[in-house]
Amino acid sequence: MILSTITLNPAVDKTYYVRNFTVNGLNRVDRVKVNMGGKGVNVAATAVKCGIHCTAGGFLSGYNGQQISKYVKDAGITADFVHTEGETRINIKVVDTENQTYTDINEVGPEISAADRETLFTKISDMAAKSDYVYVGGSFHPCLGNDIYKRLIEIIKEKGAKAVLDADGEALRLGIEAHPDIIKPNQTELESLIGTKIKTVSDVTRAAKALCKNGVETVLVSLGGNGAVAAIGGRIYRVYALNASVRSTVGAGDSFLCGYLYGLTVTEDAAEALQYAMAFATAKIQTEGTDIPDFENLKQDFGKVTVEIME
Repeated sequence: MILSTITLNPAVDKTYYVRNFTVNGLNRVDRVKVNMGGKGVNVAATAVKCGIHCTAGGFLSGYNGQQISKYVKDAGITADFVHTEGETRINIKVVDTENQTYTDINEVGPEISAADRETLFTKISDMAAKSDYVYVGGSFHPCLGNDIYKRLIEIIKEKGAKAVLDADGEALRLGIEAHPDIIKPNQTELESLIGTKIKTVSDVTRAAKALCKNGVETVLVSLGGNGAVAAIGGRIYRVYALNASVRSTVGAGDSFLCGYLYGLTVTEDAAEALQYAMAFATAKIQTEGTDIPDFENLKQDFGKVTVEIME
């Protein structure tokens, strides 16, 4: 498999570990952890550990962008970013180790010019022509408009690659209009999309089937500790979560998706691909912060995962 990923608003993730985090007061940091992030960057960094050839693209700016570019190249990923004016954002995460609370403070990121946007479109067209799958996902600067993923998916599919979309809100709704091949909403994102609360697995199943009827080939719905539901090829699958000690849920959904894509490279059985998806996610939640487990740890729980064909 040849995979390309697009990250429109990558970030340097800086995590502060403190005890008894206090609002409106002085907090002393026990330790700091810095990771290069963004959904597409994370997916590529995980996929390359599985032997998947990856190209990472999107927008990078300034010194922070240079750091992300170096990280990508050092990981063995081909970097093909558009370098823009400004500075790639920093996202602050505060972990209170005493009270087990997690606070995120995310910058908006640099504004993107019309010329840089057009350059990205050209790069994505070239990437898609050489790729089996192109992943697009994560946040983006508001100047790009909520239809940005719809436009990217149209370019990807025109070049014959399969489009993978991981977005939320209006960007997800509009993106679906371009008929991506795979989408991976979580429960909150799915509820926002369908405009109603999800109370049962049957609710998830109905929503996933409706999305498939609207032209999405594969719908992967992650449900946190309740596992996942997938609609693939006219069938509905229930994927059961494994008991695991949770150290961080950051990036678990990215790992689930990457596990599924890896599964597609080694099996034609959708249920087995979903076993890899849950195994990857399980390994990730047992890993601190935004660190990515190595390949052996990612796949080690494959045989423990239960997948039930519901329909």
